[in-house]
Amino acid sequence: MSKRKELRTRAVLPLKVTGVDRDAKPFSLITHTLDLTLESARLAGIHVKLNPGQTVFLHRFGVRARFTVKWIGSGTRRGQCGLKSLELSKPLWGISLPQKQKDKFWVEPTPKDRRRFPRHACSGGAEIFGALEYPFWTEITDISASGVYVKSLTPLPKGTLVRVRITSGDYRIETHAEVRTSDPAVGMGLRFTVMSPTSLSDLRDLLESLRVSFADAGKLEDIIVEEDDVLVETW
Repeated sequence: MSKRKELRTRAVLPLKVTGVDRDAKPFSLITHTLDLTLESARLAGIHVKLNPGQTVFLHRFGVRARFTVKWIGSGTRRGQCGLKSLELSKPLWGISLPQKQKDKFWVEPTPKDRRRFPRHACSGGAEIFGALEYPFWTEITDISASGVYVKSLTPLPKGTLVRVRITSGDYRIETHAEVRTSDPAVGMGLRFTVMSPTSLSDLRDLLESLRVSFADAGKLEDIIVEEDDVLVETW
């Protein structure tokens, strides 16, 4: 795996992506960034079929800007993609970025097998925040180091990106997540995607309080752990 040669600004910013997929079908997604430079962006939650070289549109703060697809994620980076701006003059992000950046994209790792994560019974609640919806409260039924299952009569569609605030006893965990399973009138499974070290520590303590060894509760390859000073925009 090659190393990045440019310093990126890590920021989780909600936005809309529109365009036409490789099968010529129009799409519109609500997703978020993972990191940025002046000329490029890495996104999560991209579950449409795209090819490198395609043009897509990013929408934020009423601004629409054209980007070209540089790479499509696979393996542990499935659902991510790297984009390069075609309209640098458009003020899309609303944050300060370093002025000198090399536009080199990280090369995707070779896909590898990963085991599924065992979940463990747990009581508590979760507040779910969607990008364009009011938050709602739901009950959690089980949890692992990689995700949580919550009850819901009207679960969100698979692939939806959300922000989740989990409360169980004295433990409080805030994380970005993706809906991986959606069971009508039953609930939905959420996979953790971006989490601060503080929340990761609380998750570790919660699992240990359930008498679950953190090492046995699931690998953490899919969770991006951001430092506490990284900009994570609240939806």
